[in-house]
Amino acid sequence: MSQSKRALILKSAQDHGVLALTSYCNANCLFCSNKQNPPGIQTVSICPQKLDEIDETLEYLAPRGKIIIGESATRICEGEPFSHPEIMEILKKTRMHFPETPIQVTTNGSFLDVKTVKALKELEPLEVYLSLNSSNAEKRRNVMDDDRAEVAVQSPFVLQNFKVPYHGSLVAVPEICGFEDINQTIRLLEKCGAQTVRIFLPGYTRWSGKSKPVNKVNHSELISSLNSANPAFEIPVSVEPPYVSDLLPVTTGVIKGSPADIAGMKKGDLLHRVSGVKPWSRSDAFSLCTQKEDPKVEIVRDNEKKRLFLQKKKHQNPGFVMDNDIEKERVHKAVERAKSCKAKKVLIFTSTLAKAFIKKAVEDIGGSDIEFDLKGIKSEYWGGNIEAAGLLMVCDFEKAAEEFFRGGGRTELVMIPGEPFDYAGFDMLGRNYKEIEEKIQSKVVVV
Repeated sequence: MSQSKRALILKSAQDHGVLALTSYCNANCLFCSNKQNPPGIQTVSICPQKLDEIDETLEYLAPRGKIIIGESATRICEGEPFSHPEIMEILKKTRMHFPETPIQVTTNGSFLDVKTVKALKELEPLEVYLSLNSSNAEKRRNVMDDDRAEVAVQSPFVLQNFKVPYHGSLVAVPEICGFEDINQTIRLLEKCGAQTVRIFLPGYTRWSGKSKPVNKVNHSELISSLNSANPAFEIPVSVEPPYVSDLLPVTTGVIKGSPADIAGMKKGDLLHRVSGVKPWSRSDAFSLCTQKEDPKVEIVRDNEKKRLFLQKKKHQNPGFVMDNDIEKERVHKAVERAKSCKAKKVLIFTSTLAKAFIKKAVEDIGGSDIEFDLKGIKSEYWGGNIEAAGLLMVCDFEKAAEEFFRGGGRTELVMIPGEPFDYAGFDMLGRNYKEIEEKIQSKVVVV
């Protein structure tokens, strides 16, 4: 293995709590993002890590927080962790090294048979993120090309039987599976004790090909199908991306048996105060409740205020689910950065996906003597339906800045999101954000 790959693995462990095991995956999903990467994209594929390499990586993980396995949180292409021939030995090593640290394993479920799940139960605290995609074995094979589909569709029952906490997810491909299959899959996960369900809209790029079924998913149709489920789902169901346009801390669901559930919280509750503090956003509300021990919560339900008491430990998940927006601290830092640069006119570039709620955030917190101009950027490089900030490129920012200045725009400072860049400031094409500054001859900072 090259030194640069090894360094990235260790850096991912140190900064993000990621224990990278392998890039190999036994499935061949229609919606796999790795297959859509054109030449030049700087992602990293790794062979199954040897046990001595795992031992070294464990030294870079922090005992606090969570150890993440199988989740694509860095530039490393994450494969199926249970395809690793030494997976159970690795998990045992991890637990011995960190006796109390929670372990999160994301898996497609192909290898979650009785023997494996029974062994996972011995490694608590551990939770599974199960990418089921369909509860019908034939339809799962159609979208994932999975020759172990029968094992996967039985895995929710096995996880429930051994009382291993887990969350379910699926990528919506109604053109192949139909909306009814999506609802049936959620219903099965609900029946088998999953804590939450996440539904992902599949991404496609200008390299994907227009005939692919993943290109035909309509967000509003999906939401309509979910809302028309009869009876309504009791399990919290989130759609990603959520397309939020405000900062109202409203719950999208409550996990059964959680502190929030026991206290009486319900889907649609607005968190008005947490231990006397008024939450500023969804992220702020969730963070406040997570950090505090036994928080007293004031909610608004049907225009009436109610007081609830959440009996929980400090840093324990309160058990309600909210869509993701933005942390108050991040906006404060942006304002302080503008002040330190002595800028009175600031241009903020953001993704089109986040523009609406970031606009609201800047209006709520922005410095009174600073004029902020907010522009949402399309992902011209990727094209398709890609809207996430993490996939914007230097070339996207350069084009947007040139259009801004060509249209008569003026600014003393340009702010861009940090999601597209690695720790050294490079995007996925290997270009540094400082190149934007050189191109437009205006100061650029990452926030």
